[in-house]
Amino acid sequence: MKQILSALIILAMLLTLGISSAAAYTPVADSIVSENERDMENILYDEELTGIVYGYLGDADTDETITIKDATSIQKHLADIEELGICAQLLSDVDRDERITVKDATAIQKWLAGIEVNSPVFHTLYMNATIDEAIIGEWYTEYDAANDINDAIASSNQDDALLIEHVNISTFPIEQIYTFCADGTYIISCNETVMAESIANMKTELAGDFTNYFEALSAELELGLTAEQMITAMGYASVEEIVNEMFTEEFYESLSTPYESGYFAANGDLFMDGSGVDLYENYIIEGDTLTITGNTQGLYPEIYPIMLNKAG
Repeated sequence: MKQILSALIILAMLLTLGISSAAAYTPVADSIVSENERDMENILYDEELTGIVYGYLGDADTDETITIKDATSIQKHLADIEELGICAQLLSDVDRDERITVKDATAIQKWLAGIEVNSPVFHTLYMNATIDEAIIGEWYTEYDAANDINDAIASSNQDDALLIEHVNISTFPIEQIYTFCADGTYIISCNETVMAESIANMKTELAGDFTNYFEALSAELELGLTAEQMITAMGYASVEEIVNEMFTEEFYESLSTPYESGYFAANGDLFMDGSGVDLYENYIIEGDTLTITGNTQGLYPEIYPIMLNKAG
C-alpha cells in the first residue's frame, strides 16, 4: 500500500507544479542591478520597484551564494559540457556585456580571491518593468488527472503486474485556478469542492479495485481465500479502511495548499519564479482565454497547451 500512497503523493506534486521551461539566452531588458552586494531582501521589499528578482549576478548554479562552482558552471557551459538554463545564463553575465564569456568566470574567481573587480558580483539582478495588464486576474482550467494517477501507480508498482491490471482510476477531474496579481505575484490553487468530490469518487473506485486485486492475488497464489479474508489477514476490518488509511491529513493538505510565487508577463513571454528551475513560457490572450502554449524544456508535453478561461 505504501507504493500506492507514493503514487498519490506524485499526483499532489503534479497538481501544484509551476510551469517550467528553458530558452536561449537573451539580454535582460528593463533590468537593474542593486548597488550593494547580497541585498536581495532589501530590493524585494522596495515598493517603488515592480517586477521580479532574478537572483545574484555570478550565481551560475542558482544556489543563492557565490562559490568556485559558479565559475566552473560557466566554463562547462562555454565548453558545451553542461548547458546553463535561462535564469542561470542571465546571472552568469556578470560583467553585463550581454554575452557569457570566460571573462565572467574570471571575474567570479577574482572576487572569491579578494581581488577588486569592476563587475557587480553578488549584486541582485532585478527586472524593473510593468506587467501586462491583460493577464492580471483569476483564470481557471479544467483537467482530468486520471492518466497521471494511473501512470504514477504503474511507475510505483512495476514489479506487480496484477495490481497495475486491477487498480486503475477512470476519472479524476480537477479545476486549477491561476490568480495573477498586479503586484507581480501569482497563486495556483485548486477548486476544493471539485477536488473533494474527485477524491470521494476515487476512494469508492479504489475500494472496488482493491477487492478485485485481492481476489486475483488469492487465485494466483492458490490461497483459496476471499478478498475479505485476505483483508482480515492483513489486520484490516474492511477494504475501505485500507483506502482511508492512504488518505492522510498531510495528503489533503498537499492538495489544498496553494502554490505562491512571483511572475512577470509582457510581450508574450511569461516568467513564473519560485521552483528553482527555468521558467519561461509563451502565452497568448484572446478575449477571455489565456493559452500557455508550450514548455521549451520538454517537461510534461501532454499538458500543453494549457487553456485558461477568465473567471467571472
